Amino acid sequence: MSPGVLIGGLGLGYTLYQVLDMLSSSTHVVVGELLSAVVEWNREFLGELNGRLLEDERVDLKTGDIVTIISRSRSKFDAILLDIDNGPNAMTNSANRRLYCYEGVMACRYALRKQGCLAVWSVEPSKKFERLLTGCGFHVRRFRVPAYKGSKSEFRFVWVASENKAILPPGGGELRKLVRGESKKSHRVS
Repeated sequence: MSPGVLIGGLGLGYTLYQVLDMLSSSTHVVVGELLSAVVEWNREFLGELNGRLLEDERVDLKTGDIVTIISRSRSKFDAILLDIDNGPNAMTNSANRRLYCYEGVMACRYALRKQGCLAVWSVEPSKKFERLLTGCGFHVRRFRVPAYKGSKSEFRFVWVASENKAILPPGGGELRKLVRGESKKSHRVS
């Protein structure tokens, strides 16, 4: 079975470019983008810059709601990479809440294959979202990554989650669960 990757959010194509560069010619990459204007920009204006990514035979572009795409994909992906809106807390489109709630996270879990990983990008940290991921049966690591120069904040955040703790990438902050009787003040997450 060839590797399967779902990228939620085409944007300028950076994530798609990196995935295609890193993975084999047998990889199948589904890209879900809500806005047809973003697809047009990639085809008409960015194609010369990004190597015409959307023409790569490994890419299957789906224009529409990412939650719908995920919900219709049972055990299909080895990786789901989400860069939707600004993350679970800082949304500009309230409809994206469906992705960052229990049902959305569980849909991602069911869309992953046995050893699959979910990665979620966010403009800010969210303890609530971390608890949701662990509550949905994921082991989670949080990575703090430098923001672009000139950004209002120094960092962005990426959560990597899997049912199998052993396949999570090294580094990052590993989340701890509160032990009964332990105060929230003493509960520090790196």
